[in-house]
Parts: sequence; structure tokens; C-alpha cells
Amino acid sequence: MFLGRLSNLFKLLVIMGMAALYLSACAKKEEPCNCGAKNQCASYMTATDTSQALNLVIDETFSTDYQNKILQAVSEWNNYGATNKGRKLFLPRIGAINPATIPELDKCSFSGERNSVFIISDEAAQKWAALKLGANIPGVTIRCSTDGELDRQIIMLNPKILSPEYVVRVTIHELGHSIGLNHSCAEPEDVASDYLACAGLGKEHSYRQAVMFPRIEQNLWTEDALVDRESLQFNDKERAACILR
Repeated sequence: MFLGRLSNLFKLLVIMGMAALYLSACAKKEEPCNCGAKNQCASYMTATDTSQALNLVIDETFSTDYQNKILQAVSEWNNYGATNKGRKLFLPRIGAINPATIPELDKCSFSGERNSVFIISDEAAQKWAALKLGANIPGVTIRCSTDGELDRQIIMLNPKILSPEYVVRVTIHELGHSIGLNHSCAEPEDVASDYLACAGLGKEHSYRQAVMFPRIEQNLWTEDALVDRESLQFNDKERAACILR
């Protein structure tokens, strides 16, 4: 849920190459931003309680190569947590996914727990279409909240269009959503005094260099070849320090 911004029951945010879906039973006004840059105050969603590491179940139907790359992304966040917060953020394991965990996608109809995240493999075109996502969207994070409290969440990846060389980058980005980070800068519909626009940011700007920059796609990676989006960047760590307090 956006800080002080989610006034609708349902909001869908489509990213070039990635997506995040936030559903809430109500809009809870959040406290004013008191951490980080003022023009990123609205770049946070409902925080996930990571005082204890979250159980992270990785779909066993992913190929071994995919599983290893997903685990690499998890390790990036866990290394950050261990170094800066004295704790890992996720306890990953490979396992079977209960069908009840897979949502209908038009509502929060799936089962889950506050202390768990599921990374699911799904190539069914009709499910992605139900989310009104383009055919090139490889990943989505679905977070469900009630009264400002996160109830459950899942990450869906589509191996049909997510080529192996980008799995780490996409997964790090989606895991950022799972702990409560929105994008490092705002798309036109969300621009505000407390949420800087992505448009016009130079390649060297820390918001653009961030893993959580919304336009992470192949041609941008080529353009920003010097940006290592397989590891957390300065702005990602700065905002993670705020959300994980």
C-alpha cells in the first residue's frame, strides 16, 4: 500500500518489464516520512515485519538453474540484512506450492501467512491477462493488506518470457517490493512533491541506478551497462534502512 496514497480498493501498477499489484481493504493514513530523502517519502508501501526472517518458499517446478539464480537474489538481500540489521531477511527453501496459494488475481483470494512469501512459477497467459499485464511482463508481486497491516503476499515469475540471464535482477527487484519498497522514483500518475518523477533523471542519478528503478528492461540494461543490477545499489540500501527499522 502506498504511504498516504492508496485511496482506491484496488490499484495496479505496471512497470516496464515488471509489475507490482497492491490490494487493500481500506486506506490507512501513514505517518509522515521521517527517514530518507523527502522526495522519496511516498516510495514506501506497507512494511513487512522482518523482525524474524520470513519463510520464503521457492516453487520446485522452476528449473535448477532458475532456483539457483533466485537463491542468489535472496542471498543479496540476506547479506544486506545480516550486515546492516544483524539478521537475515528470508529463510529460503525449495518446495511444492499449495494450489490454494495461487490467487485468482482479481482479488486477494489466495491463502497465506504474514511471515511467508511464495515465489511461484506461472506461464498461464490467461492469469497474466487477468492482471491486465502486457505480454512482456516477467514478474509481479501481489501484496494484500487489511487496515494497513500486510496479510499475505506472493511473487509470480513467468519463465516463458523471463530469460535466465535476467532472473537475478528481476527477483532482487520483486523481493524489494516484498519488504515494502515501492519504486525509487515515480511514474507520471504518481508524481508528487514527496515522490520524484523518473522522467528526466540522468543515468548517474542514484534513483535511476537503483535496483528498484521501475524501468528495468533489456534496452535500459544495455544503455546503463555500468550499473550492476544484480546487487543492491546505494539508494536501495538507503531506503531499505528506513523500511527495516
